[in-house]
Amino acid sequence: LPVRVRSVLLSADQANAAVRRGLTQLWGCEIFEHYGMTEMGLGGAVDCPAHAGYHVRESELLVEVIDPVSGKPVAPGTAGEVVFSTLNRRGMPLIRYRTGDLSRLLPGVCACGSVLTRLERIIGRVDGGLSLADAGELTIGALDEVIFAFEDIADFEAIVEPGTPPVLNIVLSVTGDARS
Repeated sequence: LPVRVRSVLLSADQANAAVRRGLTQLWGCEIFEHYGMTEMGLGGAVDCPAHAGYHVRESELLVEVIDPVSGKPVAPGTAGEVVFSTLNRRGMPLIRYRTGDLSRLLPGVCACGSVLTRLERIIGRVDGGLSLADAGELTIGALDEVIFAFEDIADFEAIVEPGTPPVLNIVLSVTGDARS
């Protein structure tokens, strides 16, 4: 019997739209994203069928979003650094643990009907990019979006050589069907 994948729970630092689209097309299934890390007890928040943010596991975690510079909470709906506190951990309780991840808490009730706090997809890292002077910042997420938009790319490695200006070298891994 052929195996059919009905859904995938995707757990990654940041899964860009091109990768999500590719998995959906390849396997013909629905993708659910998961946000977590070892310090959270792995499961921090998970996507739902409405795909309108990650539902936070509020029985275990208090999630906040702060200004990464001042450490003060930001207004609901404003992007900042995700911090969390564990609520019932005895061995290694964490209070306002700074993740380095950038996101925002989403206002209102989810379209799925859940009233759990929702966290937007992770949009980047506090110190996760290469400064491009007046042009902003180049992040691994931005590289993912551009590079994985090409069908034959399996993976890539980005290497920054310091200097003035810094040099970005990209090494591509292509699928067996790729033509040079």
